[in-house]
Amino acid sequence: MSHLVAGVDVGGTKTRVRVETADGHEVADATAPTTGWRGTSFEVKAELIAQRLSALAEPRTATGLAAVAVGAHGCDLEEESEELRSRLEERLPGVLCVVVNDAELVAPAAGSPEAVGLIAGTGSVAVGRTPDGRRVHAGGWGWVVGDEGGAAGIVREAVRASLRAVEDGRRDPLPEQLCRALAVEHPLDLPGRLVAQDPATWSTHAALVFDAAAAGSAVAEQLVVEAGEALADLVHRVVSRGARATRVVAAGGVVVSQPALRDALRAGLRARHLPLPVDLLDAPPVAGALALARTALDRTSLSPRKALR
Repeated sequence: MSHLVAGVDVGGTKTRVRVETADGHEVADATAPTTGWRGTSFEVKAELIAQRLSALAEPRTATGLAAVAVGAHGCDLEEESEELRSRLEERLPGVLCVVVNDAELVAPAAGSPEAVGLIAGTGSVAVGRTPDGRRVHAGGWGWVVGDEGGAAGIVREAVRASLRAVEDGRRDPLPEQLCRALAVEHPLDLPGRLVAQDPATWSTHAALVFDAAAAGSAVAEQLVVEAGEALADLVHRVVSRGARATRVVAAGGVVVSQPALRDALRAGLRARHLPLPVDLLDAPPVAGALALARTALDRTSLSPRKALR
């Protein structure tokens, strides 16, 4: 019976864990909201991952867990990934652990290691690797100061643009639509609503901006253009710092569900003299984590010493 490999995708909104035998047979696959992650220590994060793995990788299903790869939201620096990896290996003795930023799962999930991975879901981030293996990333700063082109950033900018439209006396349907969606009486109440809610809650209204643009809202149309420009800028910043880029592989709810955003992204890339093909990821990002776990296992002579308990 073969050993187990596990992939963990810790995103800003949800966490998916998949466990398979080393030869590709599924053992377990579970998705749950990402909770207890933001603002906690690496010790806590490692414990959360270990607990989820322990609940799925039961010792009776295989000899034991041999390798796990984690794509972790918030691990934007190599040092952060290394810290989480070290803490996780303390909790999983004998298990080979790999930790990367969650955006780094996109390219291996697509089977395209020389692509730039771009996530535009709740937040936004782009990640690539230089020819010598150095990680290069751009974005992923969170909704307060970043996430342009992601759902949270789109809604935040929609509120800003709506307030400007109201102040300037421009008639546009977007402010009223936002007020209805966020259950406030006046556009001036919109910022308070955002602050009072978790970004994962109010970012679900990003689709409203695209619907409004399609219906003729000039304010929303400009927001879509700017969102695509922002995503193109993330890719450009990664490539300009040496990342390999044969194509862009995009993942995340907002870029997958909104063709207008992808069109704006392509236009933004062309404007930056980066006519790269933009493809949607056709596999779940957790598949990239499993690919990284298998690759790490193939590259080491480490033999698992202890099953996951």
